[in-house]
Order: sequence, then C-alpha cells, then structure tokens
Amino acid sequence: MKWTNTANLLATEFDETLSYDETLGGTNLYTNGNFEFGNTFNFSKTLETADPRSGKYYITQDHYSNWQSSEMVPVDVTKEYGISVWVKTFERSAAGSLAGGHLGFACYDKNKTFIDLRNCGGIGNVTLSRAAKPGDTSIYLASADGWYQGEDVTNHTYYFRQILFFPATHPDYGTPWYYTRFNGMRYSSLTQTGSGDWQMVLENGTLPDYGYEIPAGTPISRGVAGGSYNYAFSNPYYPEEWTNYQRTIPANTEVRNSGSQFRQATKYIRFLILGNYNIRSQSTPLAKFGLDDIALVCNSDFQGNTSTSAVNVKQDTNNTVYAQEFVEGSAKDVGQLGTISSDGKLTVNNEIIEE
Repeated sequence: MKWTNTANLLATEFDETLSYDETLGGTNLYTNGNFEFGNTFNFSKTLETADPRSGKYYITQDHYSNWQSSEMVPVDVTKEYGISVWVKTFERSAAGSLAGGHLGFACYDKNKTFIDLRNCGGIGNVTLSRAAKPGDTSIYLASADGWYQGEDVTNHTYYFRQILFFPATHPDYGTPWYYTRFNGMRYSSLTQTGSGDWQMVLENGTLPDYGYEIPAGTPISRGVAGGSYNYAFSNPYYPEEWTNYQRTIPANTEVRNSGSQFRQATKYIRFLILGNYNIRSQSTPLAKFGLDDIALVCNSDFQGNTSTSAVNVKQDTNNTVYAQEFVEGSAKDVGQLGTISSDGKLTVNNEIIEE
C-alpha cells in the first residue's frame, strides 16, 4: 500500500496494525488503550460498558492494587512523546473519599529489564583512585563528594549506600555515570587515607568478579532508592466525572527521575498505576474508579503500533475501508492525504485505487 504523488491511495494489501487516540491525535502505542477490543487485553481489572468516556468499553477497579500494562512498548528516547489517561471516580469509599493514586509509566532497558533508580548514575559521581579486583574488601575513591562519610555510615538505610560501577570496556555499562546493573555492593565506612584518597569498606561481602577490569579512574556512583516508577501524572484524586491528564515526555532527556522523563537506557515502557494508593489504609470498601483512553503517542514523527495483537485494517460489508493510521505515506511530499476519525474510519481526499 502506498500513496501516489496525487494523493491517491494505491492499495495492494491492507496490513497495517495501528491504533488511533483521539485525545492526543495520533497512533496509540498502548494496544487496546481504549478497550475497544471488547476485552482487557494488555490491561487488567474489570471491563464495563455502563458509562464509557468514549466508545463502548472502559475498565474499573475498586480495591488497592499496583499494576502495569502487559506489553513492552518500544520507544526512541531521541523523540518526544505525549501520554494521556482519562479517569473517573464512580463510587466513593466507605470513608467518603474519592479514588486516587499515582499514574505514569515504568522504564525498561534493551533486555526488557526494569530500570530502578539504583541502576542510574547521577549521585556521587566520582572515580576510583586505585584499581579494584575480585575479592577486595575495600575500594578507594578519588573524592567523597556525594557520599556519606565516617567510620560507620550504617545509620543511613542500606538502599542509600549502594555502589554503582561503570567499567569502561563493558558494551552496555561503560558510559560514565549513566546506566549499570553492577550495583549489588554497598558500603559501611568511608574515611580519608594518609594519601588523600578515600577508603570505602564494603559491607556485604567481597567485591565480585564482574568479568571486566575495574582500573583506577573507573567511574562509580552512589545508588540511591527513590520513587519506584515514573509518576508522570503524580497521584491525584480522581473527580466524579471523566477527567483527562496529559504530560509530555521530552526528547533527548534521559535522567535519573521519577517524573515524566525517560530514565537512562530506556528502550521500552509500560503504563503504570498505583490504584487507590491514596486511600489504601482506609477500611473497605475502597472507592471504585474507571480508566479509559489510556494513550502514548510519538509527537516527533510517525511511530506505528507494531503489536501483533493490534487490530488490522478492516473492510466493512459496504466496502468502506477502515484504518487507524498508515505506516507508509508521503504526507510531507504531497500534502494532506485525508483524515481519520476516532473510530478509525479513513477519509481519503482523492480516491482509493485497488490493484
């Protein structure tokens, strides 16, 4: 299928697997984010039809539960993305509270492994003053900036005292103070030596063999826990009418954060909600809320939904062709080619030519 230079659609086959979000005005990368599959594919909870925000379906939750969409959505951190979700409290809790909780996304690396803040550099970015090797009980730092100092620093919680190594020769973890999974060690003491550098005593065993040399000059950072996920929409209480929340994920901004930016080394994301987190300590029943039109759209340029479960382009019994958006096209070359309605109907400015 392709567009001709006169904006006709030359259609030999319809094989695009995309979806369209009306709120953000583009291809929705969250498959079934409007629940118009008529099921809860890619999402959990209860499917309902009584009061959808759009279409026929939405989902509800009436308890405290943290969950993510199931599909890993590939993203390009050099591009800007828009995210959107519609929420509504249908029934208040026994205590009279609105539903509420964190909304956002979770970041995953190229291996589809979750990216914790303790995998990300950015705090205590220093270098080793001496080479480190497997079996060492101490390592030595050129500076103690950004680290707890003293003979005993165990009064600080362990997940604020982790050590991140960035070996220069590692293909994935060699970028200084960027991203690593060599983060299993923590320390109990950091004191200055007579030579002027700093001795760090390891707390939980000897230095393991990471399989890569760790010479003097190797970058290290302090691993610090924080917000588990990217709470892009914060943790609002959900009004008793359908309400939309939107955020922009900026391009070229990989940072250690729990907000609306990609974390270092992000290659995939999932929708994330801490449902009813705000009222989790209340007596049951908790509030019942709904979700609809959950969307992720690439703002920079076209990105298709490549899910094998996305709805294919379809043709109705009256030969009306439906689509959600097209992968192929040359809109920049030939101008506006047509419009796409919220239910996926494609209106072409000229004509469709079937071969």
